[in-house]
Amino acid sequence: FLANGAVRVRARETRPLVPRYDETLKYALPENGESLVYASPNALVMSSASVDGAAIHFITYHRESKPSVAIRMTEDPWMLVYLVHVKPVMQLNTSGYFHSEHLRRQPDVSASSEYDMCYE
Repeated sequence: FLANGAVRVRARETRPLVPRYDETLKYALPENGESLVYASPNALVMSSASVDGAAIHFITYHRESKPSVAIRMTEDPWMLVYLVHVKPVMQLNTSGYFHSEHLRRQPDVSASSEYDMCYE
């Protein structure tokens, strides 16, 4: 959490099938975000629960004289919900599609393919 209640989210695969572009931080935040004002660790409250076999984690940020904000993360399927006054404001991966990526090789198209013969 940043001091103003904004949240920085970065999702990374544990074992990607192919290497991913991982240099966005270099261009998105000057000085790797070190100049940003982060929330005090004392203002953050973390808790976890299990609902119907799925682990759910909450991080709540209590700000002085401002609405409290929270993040709810569900593990399986992975989903992240940003809450203001316990009401969802933004949701990531509500359909659970982050886990479905797969690698397909492009078919080898040679010079003698049917497509190339059309233009000879």
